[in-house]
Amino acid sequence: YSFDTARIDLQQFIPFWNESRVLALRVLAEHADGFGQAEVPFYLMPTLGGARLLRGYDRQRFRDRSALLISAEYRFEVNPFLMAALFYDAGQVAPDWE
Repeated sequence: YSFDTARIDLQQFIPFWNESRVLALRVLAEHADGFGQAEVPFYLMPTLGGARLLRGYDRQRFRDRSALLISAEYRFEVNPFLMAALFYDAGQVAPDWE
């Protein structure tokens, strides 16, 4: 197997309201491509799913040569001992960027 992988992971955390609330934004793009006729092994392909990537689905639930994830999260303090978060995740896997 001979292949190349590119990954871009952009994250921005925006605190506000006396820094007790945070808006967390994330964009993740990943692509794996074989050289010539070479294929990418399925266990090394980009995946989505699990606690960090596309929450709500099983770990590594979606897999292909290209993956895109967009995530937004609103974290706030309920009381001095408890924090809460609301989040939205959207993602897609595909054989190519097209």
